[in-house]
Amino acid sequence: MYLEKEKSTELYKRIENLMYKYSGKKRMMLRRKITKEDSQRLYGLATLMMVYHHLFCIPERIGGYIYTIDLLLKANGIGLRISWFCKICVALFAFISGYGSASKCVHDKNIRIEQQIRSDYSYAGKHIFSLMKKYWLVFMAFIPYGLITGKIEFCSVKVFLLNLVGLKASYNREWWYVRQYLLMMLMFPIINALLDKVVLIPSKVRKFLTYCLIIVVSAIGFGYWIGNEFANDVVSLVNRSLVVYSIIFIEGVYYKK
Repeated sequence: MYLEKEKSTELYKRIENLMYKYSGKKRMMLRRKITKEDSQRLYGLATLMMVYHHLFCIPERIGGYIYTIDLLLKANGIGLRISWFCKICVALFAFISGYGSASKCVHDKNIRIEQQIRSDYSYAGKHIFSLMKKYWLVFMAFIPYGLITGKIEFCSVKVFLLNLVGLKASYNREWWYVRQYLLMMLMFPIINALLDKVVLIPSKVRKFLTYCLIIVVSAIGFGYWIGNEFANDVVSLVNRSLVVYSIIFIEGVYYKK
């Protein structure tokens, strides 16, 4: 009888530990972490959304090359609405880029800020060069052909060089995200260093500042929705891709912290 009671007590403790492991605060901590596999899944989903968006957001582009159901692609049809919703893929790319960069650039608390920034710029430089190698491969394969056939107009050497380094996308407007990525990676070391210092602020103060930011942004968004003049001015000021997606990138870095 004593052995049976001891075994049942031990089994109860195991069940209790198991329940604690996947409940409450421990469970919340597990949910907060985005693993490498999670980020790959998000990248895959964002890529599919990007393809759908670029294929169907402007029905005139596909013309007679792809046969579709007119009901889905007519003006204000559900297919058109879904294609524009899929533009959220850019926000996913920006957020995961920020989160992933912060995950890989973790430093000791005692490191000097200039050493941290130098190390992070080394990381950013490697990723920028990795992207530009692929970009230049596509650029050299298609742009000369477009210039020769007259499908792309050669304006000036300056415009050509700006397109070559990704700072302008006049040859192919779909390449605009290259400039966005360059901006995000160049500002990442500074943002990462600043947020490392922000983490030292007491959690209650950080929560208060976060809630204040949410309230302000929500108020501006609601004001824009109902047609408030001040809110319209603010939204028109920040509603640019470079600013919006840079903020989302910073949110990804902050979320990792």
